Amino acid sequence: MVKQCPRCWEKISPEDEVCPHCGYDFAARRKAAQEAEAKPESEARKSKRNLFPTPGKKDKGEGDIGLLTKVVSVLVIAWAVLALAGGVYNLAYAYYLQGVGFLASGVLSVIAFMFIYRRENRMLASILVLLSGAASLNIALLIISLAVSYLVICCKPDFKS
Repeated sequence: MVKQCPRCWEKISPEDEVCPHCGYDFAARRKAAQEAEAKPESEARKSKRNLFPTPGKKDKGEGDIGLLTKVVSVLVIAWAVLALAGGVYNLAYAYYLQGVGFLASGVLSVIAFMFIYRRENRMLASILVLLSGAASLNIALLIISLAVSYLVICCKPDFKS
């Protein structure tokens, strides 16, 4: 019976421990396979490259987001939910202009939240928050959105450049 070298694919005799054509070492391969079988499963997992890291372990460049970004995210998503609910309520009672304004405000807030959540473009997120307040057609909500928009700008360290 003849065996074949896995590196150069030449046929060699079964007694050869080293391929005479390319120098492939069959004994070293067998030894590595035996060590891998003898290694405990936990050590084998540690030695493998982690393709799917756990959520708690972030890369060095992407640390945990700051408290300010978390607060801004909660404010923006809460405003989006309330604005969408207010839009549906106003449309149900035939206040069409306010209803459409609140719906537009809610949609703009959801888009702004996505930018904040992904930490991609804080300037665009800030503008969307400000437009969201303007779309609500209410001065008090516009002032609140101005304050939240300023907070988004203050989240600079958490956002990617």
